[in-house]
Amino acid sequence: RPVDEFLKLDPKDMRHLALKYQNENESLKRNTVYGVLTALNSFLHYLDMPIDFKGKRVKPMPDLDSHTFSNGDLSKMFDVACTKEKAILSLGCSLGWEISAFLELTREFLQSHVNRARSENQKFVYFISQRRKTGAARLGVLNPTAIEWVGKWLDESQDMQKRKRKQNRKTRDHLESEVFDITEGGVNKMLRRLAKDAQIVKTGRVHFHRLRGWVMSGLSRA
Repeated sequence: RPVDEFLKLDPKDMRHLALKYQNENESLKRNTVYGVLTALNSFLHYLDMPIDFKGKRVKPMPDLDSHTFSNGDLSKMFDVACTKEKAILSLGCSLGWEISAFLELTREFLQSHVNRARSENQKFVYFISQRRKTGAARLGVLNPTAIEWVGKWLDESQDMQKRKRKQNRKTRDHLESEVFDITEGGVNKMLRRLAKDAQIVKTGRVHFHRLRGWVMSGLSRA
């Protein structure tokens, strides 16, 4: 259904369609469905037309089978990483963003902030961003390690040629990082390999989202 037609519906019909999507996609992960409905309602909140789900929207499932990174884990992984991998790790741990927002960062954006930090001898760089999923404003932070290693990778990869990837129905909509020439799957494979090379003791799946969890836990403790 086109967006303009959907916005003409009354709130009851909007709610009916949203819950119909939820009920017809039981094969999807619960958190995926929850994320789609959250994104929809964030858009409608922006238009002052939020849906009242009356408690019928699915609840998100807690992540109980993923590895929780410690400072020691990340330090060991950083030690065995190459320049590109150090840049990804340091940037992910500095921002604490979801993978999609991380992959959407452009070379021009990062280069401008690194250049400013270098020219003014700044240890930290701060900027305001907006989270696409919720529309909420958020503060982006580049710490000294991220500034150093992202800067080194930008210098090293100036003449980098992007890999040619085979396009199919599964991969055609996958985000690719302009800066690191890597997809979400590639980032997670990289993290698993670094965890293996660093010989960390894993307690579950290793993936990028747990870097976000590590940052959030640190901020909460602080």
